[in-house]
Amino acid sequence: MYAIEKDVPMPERFQHKPKYPFAAMKVGDSFLVPGFNGARAKIASRLSASVYTQQKTDTARFTVSSVQRGVRVWRVK
Repeated sequence: MYAIEKDVPMPERFQHKPKYPFAAMKVGDSFLVPGFNGARAKIASRLSASVYTQQKTDTARFTVSSVQRGVRVWRVK
């Protein structure tokens, strides 16, 4: 059985620092996530999922593409 306690203050909310700089980007800006051949597909998949989530809550649009040194994300709208 669990004891019920009263007047215990809740801890302050942890401020989540975004992993990718979507909010700071302007149209035409891009960023590179470095990765080698074996890791590129995994990085691209994770970035695509992050872009999808970002676009659900924002009017900005992004595109993801594998490039020679890794995976690059551009803001296109």
